Amino acid sequence: GWPSRIDGPAARLDFMALSALTFERPDSGRFPSLRLAREALVSGGFAPIVLNAANEAAVEAFLAKRIRFLDIARIVEDVMGACGGLSGAVESLQQVEAADVEARRKAGDLCVARSLTN
Repeated sequence: GWPSRIDGPAARLDFMALSALTFERPDSGRFPSLRLAREALVSGGFAPIVLNAANEAAVEAFLAKRIRFLDIARIVEDVMGACGGLSGAVESLQQVEAADVEARRKAGDLCVARSLTN
């Protein structure tokens, strides 16, 4: 990450050299994380907190080679489904921290259940 970026295999993209860009509607079946992010945005409340915490826990497990890449979105979705009352009002930092801890715990449990090392 920044500022210590790793050189990638692709050349730097020069937007000024492009004549046109075309954007298509994303396929939520192929890109479930986009759907989950939109759902969290629409729900508001605790949903973005839970999405972020579950995603960070699942990505950490993937980077440690404990789960497959495609398990990330499944785990996030399962955690979001398991955490009731996501659209409720967030009233304190303590509630944010508690939701974050609980989502990470649930994601961790799901990562263990899907573990490649079992």
